[in-house]
Amino acid sequence: MIRHVPWRALPLAALLLWAPLPFASVSPVFSIVLLLLTLAALALTFLFPARSRSEGEDGSGERALALGPSKSSPMSATSAMPAMPATSAMLAIAAVAAVGLFGWLQSLAWPESLVHAVAPEVAALSRQAAEISGEVGAGPSRWPLSLAVESSRSAALDWLLPAAAALAALRVGASRRARRLLLGGIVLSAFLQIAIGVELWISRSDSLWGVTLAHFPGRLRGSFVNPNHLSLFLEIALMAIFAWTWWSVRRAWLESRRAEERLLRVGPAALAFLLVFAGVVLTASRAGVLAVVGGLVAQGLLVGSRRGRTWLLGAGLVAALGGVAFVTLVGVEGALGRLVSTSFDEIGGGARFQAALATFDLWQLSPITGVGLGAFRAAFPLVQPEALDGLWRHAHSDWVELLATTGLVGLAIFLGGLWGYLRRLTKVLNDGEGSEERAAGIAAAGALVTVGLHSFVDFGLTMPANALALAVLLGAAAAARTKPTR
Repeated sequence: MIRHVPWRALPLAALLLWAPLPFASVSPVFSIVLLLLTLAALALTFLFPARSRSEGEDGSGERALALGPSKSSPMSATSAMPAMPATSAMLAIAAVAAVGLFGWLQSLAWPESLVHAVAPEVAALSRQAAEISGEVGAGPSRWPLSLAVESSRSAALDWLLPAAAALAALRVGASRRARRLLLGGIVLSAFLQIAIGVELWISRSDSLWGVTLAHFPGRLRGSFVNPNHLSLFLEIALMAIFAWTWWSVRRAWLESRRAEERLLRVGPAALAFLLVFAGVVLTASRAGVLAVVGGLVAQGLLVGSRRGRTWLLGAGLVAALGGVAFVTLVGVEGALGRLVSTSFDEIGGGARFQAALATFDLWQLSPITGVGLGAFRAAFPLVQPEALDGLWRHAHSDWVELLATTGLVGLAIFLGGLWGYLRRLTKVLNDGEGSEERAAGIAAAGALVTVGLHSFVDFGLTMPANALALAVLLGAAAAARTKPTR
């Protein structure tokens, strides 16, 4: 019915569909537009709060939360509202925003004595640049902690996007219908990307929306510039679909008696899983395929770790091995072919590996505060080996780049937020109010594993569309209702 539509979640679901279309919203114009729309979606969750806890019901037969005041259970109108988001999840979101704030602080001018104390190499480089340009004054000098001030300010806004998206999803994610709508947005967006990629593949076109893109023969890329970045988006969707499949199988096993009913329950999720998995394979992303296998193994372990469900552990591992077999069948000319042809010399001496080592050298210029959030492009030439030609915009490793650009301070802030989120996720996995809540936790856990693995060798999270999808999935999972702790 219309009155049961989770209206507050509709803007986020629509953004999940739109964000990848303008080249993953990576251009400055579209990234700002996406940020403004995300902030507007967040504002709507405050302007139009949930009316009651009943919107979390789904008619599944599992125990739902109280609908409101009753004669047998006198409750105030306030107690009928959804519970406030968990503190640990809020702290995790605050940590993401704090990294962006730290990048903005890096762009400010600080006393030279302070900059020299925490980042002596940055202070020396800033003074040298000022002397060359003749900008050194007679009075005390002030220098930024970033080697690229404008880039750090821009990157600060980029980090605000996932923080706002996660908070908006956290605000609406207590509702099961809202979580289903957000899942639908991610899955439909993945389908749309695969459809665009297949159409470009069939037409052998190198242009999209009237723009000529780099040529990646035989690789699916949808509306992304780089197939590896599309792979990361599909990986996030795939982890959510695996959790949906597990929940569908569980419901079919417990509630359905006829084979036709079980097929109707499991079939859509299974077909979606196969389609999106095929999309990952056809991107020919080696890191993407390996990260998916890692995510599936992690989800299989979570599914089988519950008491009385040890038999499902084998099923989860079989699912992961089945994924490898699926890669073997459909990826002969795609990801599998690239994996098989990868040599040890390419791994140890490839451009990405050399860039990662050089990025560690960049970090040593300012180990405490980094060279500036978003300043990698400007700072990397300081340590770029002669063997690495061309302009490097990113380190091809989100983890290493975060360390080099924000130093130990930024990495500590981020890892602290990740630890807080894992605490909340553990609560959802162990004490979720129902199987649907635990499925949300399984989806988030799988996404964290696969994105974490892929990000060691790529910079897919710098794509705003990918950051948005991951933030919405994690925020919605953190909002899942849990049983009260005695």
